[in-house]
Amino acid sequence: MPAPSYQGERGGADCPRPGTPGDERGSVLIMVLWILALVTMLAGEYMAHNRGKANLAVNALTRFEREGDRASVLALLSSMDFDPGGKIPQEEGWLTLSPSGDPVYVRVDEGDTAVNLNTASDEVVREKIRGLLGEDAELEADNVADAVLDWRDENDLVRTNGAEADHYEGEGLGYTPSNGPFKALTELLMVKGVTRTLFWGDPSSNLPDDSDGGEEKAKDEKAEEEKALAAVFTVGGEKSKRIRIISGARAGHYDYLLVFVEKAGNAWRVVNRHGAVLEGKMPGE
Repeated sequence: MPAPSYQGERGGADCPRPGTPGDERGSVLIMVLWILALVTMLAGEYMAHNRGKANLAVNALTRFEREGDRASVLALLSSMDFDPGGKIPQEEGWLTLSPSGDPVYVRVDEGDTAVNLNTASDEVVREKIRGLLGEDAELEADNVADAVLDWRDENDLVRTNGAEADHYEGEGLGYTPSNGPFKALTELLMVKGVTRTLFWGDPSSNLPDDSDGGEEKAKDEKAEEEKALAAVFTVGGEKSKRIRIISGARAGHYDYLLVFVEKAGNAWRVVNRHGAVLEGKMPGE
C-alpha cells in the first residue's frame, strides 16, 4: 500500500511527512555544526592557554637571565680585587659590562658621600629636600620634610605639615611611623608625600650615549638621577660603597638596582639592596 502524501498549503507538490528521513538529516546536520563550533572554541581556548604558559616561561627565563647578569656584576664589584679606577671616564662615572651580551651599566661610588638620613640635622634634611623640588615647590618640600622628620623622631608630636600615626591609620595604610632611625633607604617610600618619582628619579638620564653626544649630556645635565631622595640620602656609613646597576632595557623601562656594601674581611658585604623597574630610555633607544 503506497505511503500517504501531504499537500502543501495551496495544493502544490507533495511535502515530506514530518519525522521522515529528510527531517532527521537536517537535525543531524545542525548537531554536527554545534559540535564543530564547540570543538573550535575549546581548541582556541587550549591554544590561548598554551600561549600564555609559553609567554610566562619566556618571561621567567628573561627575568632569570637579567637577575643572573646583576648577580654576576655585583659579585665582581664586591670583590676586593676589582678596581674600576682608570676604566671609568670621570665625566659620567659609568662602566659598561656585558655578562651575557646585553649591556649592563654600573657605577661605583667609593665612600658614600650622601647625607645620612638618620644623623643629619632637621635643617640639613629640609634643605636637601627643598633643593630637590626647587623654589617653586617650597610648600610641597616642607610637607615632605616635616613628614620625614616626624617619621624618624621619637615622639608623636605632629609638625606643621607633618604626619604621625593618626594620619597613616586614617588612610588605612596598615602601618605607622617607626619613630626611630630609618633601617633602609626605601623606607622613605612609606612616608607621606614621597612618590616613586621623588624617591628614584631617573638614573638612566645620566648614562653616556655616543649616538647623541653622550659625554656632553653626562657633563651638562647632571641628570634626573641627582634629583632624587635615593641619590642625596643614605642610611649607611661613610666607609660603605654605593653601587648602581642599570640593565634590562625594554619598551621605555629598565631595571635599576641600588646596593650598599661595607667591607667585611677580604670582600664587601651587602648591607642594603633596593631594586625597581623604572621608566626611562636607555642609550640607543
